[in-house]
Amino acid sequence: MKKYYGNLRRARDYVLTGILGLGFLVGCGGGGHKDKNLQPSIFIEKEFPNNGTVKYTVRGIDEDGDVEIIETSFNNEKSVLFNGDSYEVSKEIVQRGNSFNARVQDNEGTSTKDLDNFNVSNYREFYGHVRAILDNANAIYLTGNFPNEKSDIPERIPYFINHDPVFVDFIIERESERFSVIKYADITDSLEEIINEERRLNSVLTNADGTKNLLFLYRLPLEEIGKRVRDFVDNGYKR
Repeated sequence: MKKYYGNLRRARDYVLTGILGLGFLVGCGGGGHKDKNLQPSIFIEKEFPNNGTVKYTVRGIDEDGDVEIIETSFNNEKSVLFNGDSYEVSKEIVQRGNSFNARVQDNEGTSTKDLDNFNVSNYREFYGHVRAILDNANAIYLTGNFPNEKSDIPERIPYFINHDPVFVDFIIERESERFSVIKYADITDSLEEIINEERRLNSVLTNADGTKNLLFLYRLPLEEIGKRVRDFVDNGYKR
């Protein structure tokens, strides 16, 4: 029985040695399969600088390699390629509906895509939304006259600077004879003219501490308009 046991033990040791040797070969790449390349992750951040543009930041992260290429396109523009793992781009907003496509690619050629969409508010949406916010805050304000009985949006109202009018959307009386102004520039407004009007209004609505009793809004989605107007109201109609 001892001899049989000894032979059995040697046989077992032989098999184990073979298994361990095979494992060593696999671990060292000796005939083993390569792990599947992981797909890179893509992150898109969006912000509106309030100058008629949108700014996108694209970042790629690859857990088992490096992101080497970022490809982007805005609306119907030609795609742009960038070498690296992060990229920033600013685009002028010239239409209501907008889309931004992005793709990141790693060093193995594996890529991931993502898409962002947003709509710019038109004047009707802006007016109704801001009026509701001001009414909820019990603000005292003026708007322009309605062109006719069927109209649901008014004409713009003149704010006079040295007897020269600048047409705005809301004039808010925050205290006796002290006013704040809100104006929105949508897709139909000329940015060049609007920027000039903002400069003129800034010259008379800027306080000694640098704050402004003026909220100019440029080509923004409705939710972004609401956020900025509520901040303006909460801060005493200044920013």
